[in-house]
Amino acid sequence: MVVRTARSGPSAGAQFWGCTRYPECRGTRPYVDESNGERAQTPASSQMRPREQNRPFGEAGGARRGATDDSLLDEPLDDQDDVDPEDLPHEVELEPLRPNLQVRLFQAVGLPREWVERIHDASVPPRLRRAAAQWRLDWPLRSSPDTVSRFASVISVVEKILTRGALTIVDPQVEEALPVPDRETISSEDIRKTVELLAADPTIPPSWPLHTEVWGKAKPFAEWFDNGGFGRLGWTLVPGMTLKTTFQEAGERTSHHLPIVLAHPSVERLTAVTLPGDGSAAAPTTSAWAQWREMEVFPLRPGTDYHGPDPALDHLATLLAKASVPKPTLPVVHLRLSRFAHQVQIALLEAFRGGLLPDDAPWKVAIQPPERLVRELEPAELELVLARAVEGFAELLVRVASLHGVPLGRPEVSTAVLPSSPAGPAQVLIRAGFSGRVPVLTGAAEFVIHDLPLGLNVAPPVTAAPPVRRQNPQREDAEWMLNYVFRKPSFWEGQWETVRRTLEGKDTLVLLPTGAGKSIAFQLGAICLPGMCIAVAPIVSLVEDQLDNLDRVGIDRAVGITSNISDRQQREAAVTAVGRGWYLYCYIAPERFQIASFRDALRQATATVPVCSVAIDEAHCVSEWGHDFRTAYLNLGRIARDYCKYGDFVPPLIGLTGTASYIVLRDVQRQLGILDYDALVTPTSFDRRELAFHIMTCRSEEKADRLIGIMNSLPSRFGLASNGFFQPRGSNTTSGLVFCPYINGNFGILRFQKEIQEKLQIHSDVYAGGLSKRKKRLSAHRFKRNEVPLLVCTKAFGMGIDKPNIRYTIHTGLPASIESYYQEAGRAGRDRQRALSFIVLSDDRPQANRQLLDPSTDVTVLARHIQQRRYDGTDDDVTRALWFHVQAFRGKERDLEVTKATLGLLGETGQARDVVIGWRMPRGPGGQGLMQQPGRGQDDDETQKAIEKALHRLVVIGVVADYTVDYVRREFHVRLADTGYEDVREHLLAYIGDYQAGLVPAYEARVNALMGRRWRDYLVDVCSLLIDFIYEHIERARRRSLREMLEAASLGDGERLRERILNYLTTTEYDDFLVGIIQSTTVADAMQHAEELLDVVVSPNDAERIRGAVARYLTSYPDVPVLLALRAVTEGLSRDPDREDIRQNLTAAMNFARDRYGYTPDELVGLAGLAIRAMGRRPEVARDAALDLVAAMQGDVSFLRGLARAVPAFAAVPYAMLSTRLLVERIDRVLGV
Repeated sequence: MVVRTARSGPSAGAQFWGCTRYPECRGTRPYVDESNGERAQTPASSQMRPREQNRPFGEAGGARRGATDDSLLDEPLDDQDDVDPEDLPHEVELEPLRPNLQVRLFQAVGLPREWVERIHDASVPPRLRRAAAQWRLDWPLRSSPDTVSRFASVISVVEKILTRGALTIVDPQVEEALPVPDRETISSEDIRKTVELLAADPTIPPSWPLHTEVWGKAKPFAEWFDNGGFGRLGWTLVPGMTLKTTFQEAGERTSHHLPIVLAHPSVERLTAVTLPGDGSAAAPTTSAWAQWREMEVFPLRPGTDYHGPDPALDHLATLLAKASVPKPTLPVVHLRLSRFAHQVQIALLEAFRGGLLPDDAPWKVAIQPPERLVRELEPAELELVLARAVEGFAELLVRVASLHGVPLGRPEVSTAVLPSSPAGPAQVLIRAGFSGRVPVLTGAAEFVIHDLPLGLNVAPPVTAAPPVRRQNPQREDAEWMLNYVFRKPSFWEGQWETVRRTLEGKDTLVLLPTGAGKSIAFQLGAICLPGMCIAVAPIVSLVEDQLDNLDRVGIDRAVGITSNISDRQQREAAVTAVGRGWYLYCYIAPERFQIASFRDALRQATATVPVCSVAIDEAHCVSEWGHDFRTAYLNLGRIARDYCKYGDFVPPLIGLTGTASYIVLRDVQRQLGILDYDALVTPTSFDRRELAFHIMTCRSEEKADRLIGIMNSLPSRFGLASNGFFQPRGSNTTSGLVFCPYINGNFGILRFQKEIQEKLQIHSDVYAGGLSKRKKRLSAHRFKRNEVPLLVCTKAFGMGIDKPNIRYTIHTGLPASIESYYQEAGRAGRDRQRALSFIVLSDDRPQANRQLLDPSTDVTVLARHIQQRRYDGTDDDVTRALWFHVQAFRGKERDLEVTKATLGLLGETGQARDVVIGWRMPRGPGGQGLMQQPGRGQDDDETQKAIEKALHRLVVIGVVADYTVDYVRREFHVRLADTGYEDVREHLLAYIGDYQAGLVPAYEARVNALMGRRWRDYLVDVCSLLIDFIYEHIERARRRSLREMLEAASLGDGERLRERILNYLTTTEYDDFLVGIIQSTTVADAMQHAEELLDVVVSPNDAERIRGAVARYLTSYPDVPVLLALRAVTEGLSRDPDREDIRQNLTAAMNFARDRYGYTPDELVGLAGLAIRAMGRRPEVARDAALDLVAAMQGDVSFLRGLARAVPAFAAVPYAMLSTRLLVERIDRVLGV
């Protein structure tokens, strides 16, 4: 920021701090003349005021409700889209109350679960929540190295659990002893006022330090403060505070000692009062401090009159008098008791850490509760709750020790609550302040608690501890922790297996249906281990949903470092906080691992605390997106293990997904390096019986009307009255999602939302990746809080969102795969209650579409057809889905040109060195940018993605060792590898062999033929082979996935769609045969496996189950001839065979066998004979298949003779029929039909 002068208005002529990014940023901060300590006249907008964030969502500054135009795409952002500097953790140091004490400021108290959820649902501002949770603890300067050494991991985890959130869920034993909260509806405003009251009217008012020098200097001001009654207005006076922050200006870290700080929960900024002659008057007025929202500075001059009129004090008094304490609208005494019980438990942890509570002898604890609680509660109730707090802490300590395999007996506990309980010998005395009379307890160490509501985010305590690998952890202990942290009574299927492997330090790949509790499994495993968890998520909405769900159970020590933090300094400050170990969960996109500053933060963090686990949520994206447009996914396993390790300890990787085929899982395992035999956790069934599927077909131009019809039918389908069905009703709201392929156009979210609004008057909102950050956040917030019942969205909202009362989903287009569809449809019915899922399918040109999806259609031909169909207005659901496909796969020639250009930018390769390359690419021969699409301008994002994809391919072949991305300077920092011809060859063949061992010999021969070429030409040619493989294997696999989804949706029957989905997703007894086919090194072996598999087909049901299994494998191995032949055979033996599908698969099988796999003539005949013999149970199907095979082989006479010998019944097919069929097809080709 820079000093500016106001030119007009009420503050004309006054100086203020203004942002250097003006007019983009119009933020201002007060200016103080550092030469004399005077505070300049301040623009009215920056005066101390109630915090703006307290305003409800949707008011001034929010997105327009119901907006349905393109303004949503470029809506101006303000600072609410970023992280407020106040919301970043600050290190706060306080003066101890006495010289022989140590002090720490905590930001954690416990409340009943019902209240934690209410506070979350009411969207109480973070500042109020923090203020209500902040308190100081003073206790003796004593340490016990033996206790810390033996119980380091236990202490670290118990500390994590007790400080996991500001207002977290209190110990279950304490909660059981408290009265059941009133479950009647309470307004959000009453809840907010209750939290503010807890902060502004402390249960244990703070005390001044009794020994520091600042007391003498500050005493006159403190008396003025008390005489003015400002404490009764909710102000807290804090002496001798040192404040540090991670927020930086010009790279400087700020740290200042403040003699006096004033804080109020409802006022957005702290007030620092500097005293004459203390040397701190000018310190807080530097540029870095001036830009903070949380600091107002009032310097007091020598000679300040505390008893008469004084301009500075009068001005301060005027500002302080504007604040107040809210009047209580709800009883809060039991909330105060719950808070104090949690404070007692944290004090007990410090006593155990210091060796004051032995691990091998009984505990004797005395507690002096706050006078306020003594006055308002019965002694028996106080004694019961506080005794439960001590017993609950002992139980927590023992359970964590058991999970870690650390010997710790359950201590015998006795608790005396003073003054009602008789005072006896005690090891520890926990006092609520210094007020009240306490009997002398010889030898008892005093722990003194005071509430200290500051409001700014206080950095939590972090205990250094080594990583833990526990062999054979006990399920009972883990289930106890599940109830303690998440209030879930028992594990669901697959959760315990995931938690156990995490505790054992083993990699795990978790495949469980949507709504099965995968997130809780990795979150619980992480919180039971020392250190923090890194969670990788593919989309921002999923990150925000996960953070929101954690907050709902009282865990707010979690951060999402996403594009929603657009300010670079704030983003780097958040990364720095991660490096200090202040967060328990850090959510990032996979690309964050490619940024050097984040890698540095991980190195810093792991010097103190380990990364206990790395969770990859929606792990199917590693396979489905990594090869297309999110290249960083393919580096994830390698980079995460390298930069998250702690010494020799490599944290376990936990991949989680709800809908992935067996083959996608195998690809994920390969990419992430999760290779243990027992690493896969799967369910007994993927069936979601609560979901009912419906398929509606129509032409594209009828889609909007069909959607309106479905919406109209929903009340009757649920047996409810239409009146109020689409109205918000809290948790009883009938929520729904309408999925659209994109934002604009006739089939986008804006158009369909407008149709719904105009024709049905249903209040809805929109969500898509291309909308503004504010709009997305507001839409997600309102939908999750049941303020709007319907969200019209793209798939950006379709992954991992946890909202239990979504009752229906409607897909207005064709999903990209069965996995994607089941994932998005699975947003509904997560409460295990009945839900509906609709597909509105427009397959306007079935024959043409199946030709586009034919495996033998080249992607460049596909792109031309898609472009033409979009141009002439004949596109439908298939071509609209394929449009996204051709954006990811632009063609082999173009990809090779980008790779060649990237090699040119890298310069000399083959020797280890570092290179920096920018995102500006050389232009092609025609003057067009190499990243530029035809008809479009240069796009930096496209350029970056294209170069990164090329860099990854160079990583695959061993030329590039690693790279990072600098998004600010728009450049890659590349580390080249020491490599040579043989190294490159081995890297390529290893990559191909990981996918399909049968292809290695053919590729080995091709790469061997290149060995004598010049080095750069050799690299280009090897890259060409790699790109060939990617297109032949991965591009066709993606297209195959879309084809399977189309065929499933074309069934037209919901129950048959369910059956098709389950056959596709479920691992069956047929998988061993199919894996054998893929891993076979000879054609004979592959066909032997196929024949053994076909022997088990005794009914159409068997054929359809095998068809589903084969389809799964073809999505990853789309060119394996025997698999393609099996796909055709099982289609032919199903209940309703699709003749065109049989033809395309047989044709592809023969073409790939001859042209790519090098089958001999006899092997070609053998493959064809296998297919015809198997389909012989349906002669008419077999006859058509024979005609297709002959056509595929272009009437080869030797092939016909061989086939007649292999299948004697084939000889009965008239040769004239074959010849006529071939002639007709040749004429069709000439005419272009």
